[in-house]
Formats: sequence, structure tokens, C-alpha cells
Amino acid sequence: MPSGSDQDWYRFEAKASQTYVVEVFDVETGLVQTPGTSCTGNFRATDIGISLTVNDENSIEVIKQCTPTANDNIHNRVSFKASQDNIHYIRVASNAESSMDFGNYSIRVILQ
Repeated sequence: MPSGSDQDWYRFEAKASQTYVVEVFDVETGLVQTPGTSCTGNFRATDIGISLTVNDENSIEVIKQCTPTANDNIHNRVSFKASQDNIHYIRVASNAESSMDFGNYSIRVILQ
């Protein structure tokens, strides 16, 4: 990940066999316009805005969405089924390489 990129980490407790949806929404306009390499390590013009990654308690990636899945005010969304009861970590990162690419957003975890 580029050293200048901004990222935020959150954690939540997941229960085995439950399906969760993680959404990033109400994202400030400045965060959604700059492409970069933060999600994939390779520059892709489609990797704009904010990427979303969920890891398990052992830091193993469960799911990642680099390209925003915008729909109304929801900027990015992932869905997964927990394999066991444990802590999961959510990484919200700007795809831009500039440390000046920052702003506010909201996040939620929904039990399906």
C-alpha cells in the first residue's frame, strides 16, 4: 500500500453462519474522485474513491471490494458469511495515493 494513503480500521464480533453486509455511505465528494493503487497495488483507473476489506481475527482477507459499488448514497458494500465466532476487522482505505485525499464517511455493519 502506498505510504501516503489514508486508511481506517474498525472491528466487530461476528457469529458463525451469520451473513453480514458492510457498507460505506455518505462519503464526501472529494474522496470519490481520485484513482490510485491502494487496493490492488497496481494502478487502475476504476479504483477510485474508497476500497473496503474485511479480515478475520488472524488478518486473513475474507472479502475485498476495490471498485465502489455505488448505489444511491452507498459508496461501497461487501457481504460475507462468517465461518466461526470471532473478531473481524474492516479496513476502509482511500484508493488515492495522496495523503491529502481525506474526508468524512459513515460505515455500518448489517446482520442479514
